[in-house]
Amino acid sequence: MNVFGKQIVSGAFWAAAETWVRQVAMFGAFVALARQPQKLGSGALRLAALATGRILRLAVDGKRER
Repeated sequence: MNVFGKQIVSGAFWAAAETWVRQVAMFGAFVALARQPQKLGSGALRLAALATGRILRLAVDGKRER
């Protein structure tokens, strides 16, 4: 494999790794918030769920909603 091919494979790997790390971090934050419902209240948990949904949609679609 030439140098250009190695750069493509390396770039694809790091892009995938970044995406997975971001998804795990968002899931961890949501779980941490979900474990504290008595402190946050249901409104804050709903807001966190909506924000997570928007972020996931942005990650999947790759574009912003207007």
